[in-house]
Amino acid sequence: PFTALDRAGRILLAQLLREEASRGAAVLLSSHDLDVVAGLVDRAVILHGGVIAGEAVRTAGEDTESLRHRIAALG
Repeated sequence: PFTALDRAGRILLAQLLREEASRGAAVLLSSHDLDVVAGLVDRAVILHGGVIAGEAVRTAGEDTESLRHRIAALG
C-alpha cells in the first residue's frame, strides 16, 4: 500500500494504521517492504506459495531493527 505514496503519504498511512491498531482493530498488511512492515507490526507471517513459511512476533522491548532481521531471516 505504500508503493505509490510520497513521503508525506507514507507517514500519514503509517500513522493511520498505528492509530487503528491502538484502538484494538486488527490490521492486516500485505507488503514486500520489510523495513515498512517491521516498523508497523507486532507479528509478521511470511507466506511462500500460499503456505505459511514462518512467523515472527515482537518481544517485549524489541526494537524495529531486531524484528526486521528476524522477519528477513524467515523469507
